[in-house]
Amino acid sequence: MRRMVSSLEFDKEVLVVQPSKLPEKEQLTIIEIGLDDIDSASSFVSYLSEMYGFPKSSMWYDLRRLKEKGLVDFAAKGEKGKALRLTEKGIQIYKGFSAEKMKIINKFASKFIDEDSYSEY
Repeated sequence: MRRMVSSLEFDKEVLVVQPSKLPEKEQLTIIEIGLDDIDSASSFVSYLSEMYGFPKSSMWYDLRRLKEKGLVDFAAKGEKGKALRLTEKGIQIYKGFSAEKMKIINKFASKFIDEDSYSEY
């Protein structure tokens, strides 16, 4: 008898093999988590919002999706003492980016800088 596999289970397996299948913003999130020591998800969301201009609500949505995919772990609301971190699967994804890391970061940074320069005029 064949076992039905949910799309989430399938996605987890595919992502470990093909990190580029993640949306670019989720790739950026994993890279930023991998590059920095992060105290909490809240401080990380504030950092990304400030650094790249993403709405905080959008970043929380992305973090929850990454958590559902088993790529990150962080404290639930009201839970203390659990830093935002990559899981083993998340670390595999992070390592899979290699030279692409800075390209992805620069792509989002340049978008944010371009948008800021237009809003000044």
